[in-house]
Amino acid sequence: MSYFTFSSPVNASFETLWGMLLDKIENPQRYITSVEETKVLERYENGILREMKAPGLHLKEKITVDEAVREIKFTLVEHPDFSG
Repeated sequence: MSYFTFSSPVNASFETLWGMLLDKIENPQRYITSVEETKVLERYENGILREMKAPGLHLKEKITVDEAVREIKFTLVEHPDFSG
């Protein structure tokens, strides 16, 4: 099973970063230039189910937000090659 991770230093306050991460949930094309289309399929009390398309990529993600611990999880749904 492959595992991918990415990190980068950020010169911003935590509140600014948190706001941008929440915005990225609804508007990934603002942060990922290759995104061609997004669609919210379902809304939950703590997140959404989103479909996103980019060149060579079509995926569904269940995104959950835990405000108490300031955690956002992106989980692939029904992907033919990857899970998690």
